[in-house]
Amino acid sequence: MPPPFFGPFSREKVPALSFARQKELLKAFAGYYPRYWKLLLVTLLAASLAPAASAVSPILILETLRTYLPSGDAVMVIAAMAGVAGLLVLGGLCDYACMRWGALLGFRIEADMRDDLFCHLQTLSFSYYDNERSGTLLSRMTNDLTTVAGLAHRAPEILLSSILRFGSGVVIMMIINWRLALFAVLPAPLILLWLYFFQNPLRRSFLNVRKGVAELNAGVDSAIKGIRETQSFTNEEGQIGAFRQRNAFLLACQESLQKLLAAFHVGMGMLLHGYTRLFIAVGIVLVFLKVADTAELIAFFMYSHSITRPLMMLVDLVEQYQQGMAAFERFREIMEIPPAVKDLPGCLTALPEPLRGEVEFRDVRFKYGTAGAGSSDVLKGISLHVLPGKKTAIVGESGAGKTTLGALIPRFYEPREGEILLDGRPVGAYSLKLLRSNIGIVSQMPCIFDGTVRENIAFGRPGASEAEIVAAARFAGIHDFIDSLPEKYGSRCGENGVKLSGGQRQRIAIARVFLKNPPILILDEATSSLDNESEAQVQAAFDKLGENRTVIVIAHRLSTIRDSDRICCMKEGRIVESGTHEELLGMKGYYHSLYAARSAEKR
Repeated sequence: MPPPFFGPFSREKVPALSFARQKELLKAFAGYYPRYWKLLLVTLLAASLAPAASAVSPILILETLRTYLPSGDAVMVIAAMAGVAGLLVLGGLCDYACMRWGALLGFRIEADMRDDLFCHLQTLSFSYYDNERSGTLLSRMTNDLTTVAGLAHRAPEILLSSILRFGSGVVIMMIINWRLALFAVLPAPLILLWLYFFQNPLRRSFLNVRKGVAELNAGVDSAIKGIRETQSFTNEEGQIGAFRQRNAFLLACQESLQKLLAAFHVGMGMLLHGYTRLFIAVGIVLVFLKVADTAELIAFFMYSHSITRPLMMLVDLVEQYQQGMAAFERFREIMEIPPAVKDLPGCLTALPEPLRGEVEFRDVRFKYGTAGAGSSDVLKGISLHVLPGKKTAIVGESGAGKTTLGALIPRFYEPREGEILLDGRPVGAYSLKLLRSNIGIVSQMPCIFDGTVRENIAFGRPGASEAEIVAAARFAGIHDFIDSLPEKYGSRCGENGVKLSGGQRQRIAIARVFLKNPPILILDEATSSLDNESEAQVQAAFDKLGENRTVIVIAHRLSTIRDSDRICCMKEGRIVESGTHEELLGMKGYYHSLYAARSAEKR
């Protein structure tokens, strides 16, 4: 039986948007147009000329029926019909311009929004990604913004074209015959009322569908990334069951939306078709009463499209608007999230002197944002002084807070209390870019991007020369392996380095840090997943890398930290012991028990 997935993403009651919030969203949406004002101008010009062409054609036909045909003026009849044909061609060209350059306008706005979203995601802190899934973010960046692009393309031209068609049609009809004109505008208030009635239900349904698409994408993304684990644990049925639940949720949202759309469009169709029949009946009666003539009735029937077509366009726009604004609302939700960690006012953007690498924790307390209000801190009053150029090890059982301690130094998270100093200054006194550029991190599972070996090594210094990249690879002991690959440094690593072994991924990560050449190095369980031979090779590379640097080693294997200048033992968020390897063994305390347990495991 697959785990239940409906709970976290069941359909929820979405509150109606306040007027202030709608105004805010529209202002943000409109802000993307000015940079493409030329494309917008061409689109609006075309959208203006098309209604003008439609408005003139019935006048030519009316004059032909009233004047030119009865008088037998063949030249004027031909000229009028040629004018009608020319206006038809002009309308077609205008429609082409709207489709061609209007779509280009939408694509460019979509690209700008996608660029803004990606750039904003780069600024968000680890705490955001602790609670967000890549699949839902991918859905907002692709599916949602494609929908927004359609609205950006269609909304201006439909609004302008509808207003001009409706306005010009009503004015000309009033001039020709005001009685018929009154019946012509009769459906407009009813249709506008129908549109208003469905506004919020459509928005809620479109939001739920967007949510369903995002959840489905997140599930598929997670399943594909974990396909090896799924097959190794023979849990294909569980994954299929979870997918089917997400798929069923999306289907339910789509069915609910379609039910609403069916009622919306059928009601609108009845109003418009009923109006057409009523207009014809009223027109016949007025002709019979000699209040109108047949020529006026034919012209009015043509002009009735100046009423019904704009209203139909508005109907389509309402649907597209609700769908597009639901997607844009999801886009803005992310864009309005402020980074939890950001540069402080007056922070240093350049170093007055090279960093020595002295790190000090002063009574630091921390707990993750997702923890409940009553939960205990992960770090409980940590005070630690790391001397520059020395190797300091942090050891302890899993969950003691070792990795969290290392993550606070580059300000991936902010402590709840206390402060962290770097060379005597609070870490907040440095800009994030300056601070992190002076810290190198190698983790247990370093991220290897789906690019070339060269790109992965040079990730921290994209402008590095080939000689520098090769030197870094030699330093990390990975050059000979790279040289044996068919495309050498141009060989692709696969998603998350799937084409590489654990030791090869670690050595590429070491080469990456060596090329960065930071004064502070944090090794976070960097050898815990390697076999003994790979560990020995990687450890030798680490020893070379750590020369003349401040090195903080977060370790589970005690054999890798025996030569550290200082070893700090963490237990339940506190440092309970510190000293050299020999000093700690002599204390017969916590470190001694850890060391004895590891020694027993080896036997």
